[in-house]
Amino acid sequence: MKTIIKIIGFVCAAAFIFNADIASGQQEGLYTQYMFNTLVFNPAYAGSQDAFVASLHARTQWTGFKDAPETQTLLIHSPLKVENMGTGLSVVNDITGPLTQRNIMAYYSYGVRFSESDRLTFGLNAGIYTLTANLPDVELSTEEYDPAFAGVYKNAAKFNVGFGMLYQSASWYCGISAPKLYNSEFLGDKDREDIVLKSHYYLLGGATFRLSDKVDLKPSLLMRKVSGAPFGMDLSALVEVNEKFWAGLAGRWEEGASIIVGGVITEGIRFGYSYDVTLSTLTKVSSGSHEIFISYELPLKTTRNPLLGDR
Repeated sequence: MKTIIKIIGFVCAAAFIFNADIASGQQEGLYTQYMFNTLVFNPAYAGSQDAFVASLHARTQWTGFKDAPETQTLLIHSPLKVENMGTGLSVVNDITGPLTQRNIMAYYSYGVRFSESDRLTFGLNAGIYTLTANLPDVELSTEEYDPAFAGVYKNAAKFNVGFGMLYQSASWYCGISAPKLYNSEFLGDKDREDIVLKSHYYLLGGATFRLSDKVDLKPSLLMRKVSGAPFGMDLSALVEVNEKFWAGLAGRWEEGASIIVGGVITEGIRFGYSYDVTLSTLTKVSSGSHEIFISYELPLKTTRNPLLGDR
C-alpha cells in the first residue's frame, strides 16, 4: 500500500509539471538513444551504477540538410564512497545553423531506499551556458543590409541550475526533471530581440521484462514539455540478449522512426548506433539522422551501489 501511495504521489508531481506553462521553444539537443545518456535529462542518475562511467555521444541530424543540428556530449559519473551519494559532469556542444550552444554541468545525487528493490533518488545540477551566433552566415531573403545580422556575437557565460527525481523498483523506473530551471537571455541588442534559452521539463520511464533466461525486453519512454513548441515524446523497445547485445525500434511523436543496435565490445566498453528516418517533408532534403555512443565502465569494487543498480 505504501508503494502505491508513493507511485501516485510521483505521478501527480509529474502531471503538475507537464501541465505548467514553463518554457517556450524546443532548444535542447535530441537523442534517439536517450536510455544510454540519462544523465543529460535527469541529474538524479549521477552515480547510479557501481562503477565509474564515462561516455561520448555524437548526433548528426537531418543529413543532407544545410546547417542541420549537430550535438556532441561527454558524460562522466560515479557513486561516492559516502553512502547514498553520487556525482557527475557533462559537457555538451550543440550547433544549429548560425547558433552554437555549449554548456558544462556538475551533478550531485542522494538516494533514499524504501526496500531492497525500491529506491528514490534526488539530484541537483549546476553549471554554465554560452551561446554564440554567427549571424552573417544567415541567408536573408533580401540583399538589403540588416543590422540585426551584421556581426558575430559571443556572450558571457550564464549560470543555471536544475533538479530531478528518479524512482526505481526491481523491474521499472520513472523520473521527472528540469535540468535547466532559469530562462537565460542572450544576444540582446537594440536592433534585435533577445534569444532566450528556456527551461525544458522531462518525464522518463522504462521497464525490463524477462522473456527467457537470455533475452530481455526493455521498453522506455521520454516526454518533453516546452510551451511554444509541439509536445515531444519518444518511445522505444529494445531486445537484449545475454546482457551483451541489443537491437530495437524507436519512434518520435509526429517526426520519425528509428532503429537502434549496440553491444559490449569488450569488458567495460559498450557501443551503440541509431539511424532515424524522417517522416515529415524533410525527407525531400534529408537522408536521415545518425547517432553513435561509446562508453567505458570501471567497476568500483569498494563502493556499494546505493542508488539505482544496473538497468
